Amino acid sequence: MFFRYGVKAVTMDDIARELGISKKTIYLHFPDKDELVMQVVGREMHRDQCEYEEMESSGINSVEKFIQASEMMRQTLVNVNPRLLYEIQKYHPRAWQLFQEHMQEFALKGIEKELHRGISEKLFRSNLDVPVIARLRLKQIEMGFDNQLFPPEHFPLLRVQNEFLDHFMRGIVTEQGCEIYERHQKELINQPKSNVK
Repeated sequence: MFFRYGVKAVTMDDIARELGISKKTIYLHFPDKDELVMQVVGREMHRDQCEYEEMESSGINSVEKFIQASEMMRQTLVNVNPRLLYEIQKYHPRAWQLFQEHMQEFALKGIEKELHRGISEKLFRSNLDVPVIARLRLKQIEMGFDNQLFPPEHFPLLRVQNEFLDHFMRGIVTEQGCEIYERHQKELINQPKSNVK
């Protein structure tokens, strides 16, 4: 519900009604909405880590890994309210801090590691400044959620994130890496169209 409607719009009454339980029962497990938001964010961060670890063991190359990570994000974003991150930042600072720590400690290190691997595979340019490029990618993802920069009624979240990924990948790949990326793009174009703008 938080992902679909945003955190602010969802009340404890809404949650109780959705679960078919009393609000009192929720309060037996969570002292307040802030703790519930914290647990939801923590669970999502843990899920991201587990999915990334599964990818680690899949044996795919670095270009495919960036594409697969983007596909995982795309599946998550389909039902995400664009105001979600803004509302967590504004109203739930503990959950926001947890999210920021996840981005710095897990996501940033994962991007850096993958960039180094892509360079060693000769799929990414050897002259990349990895710490700079990794931070750029991280900020691209976060920037896509900025409702003032990209008002959702004009810039659907998936469209923004897809454009960011395309721009990012084309800037880092070698000719060999570009062939793999282009092959993926052609497969994507040939897939049945969704209702996403």
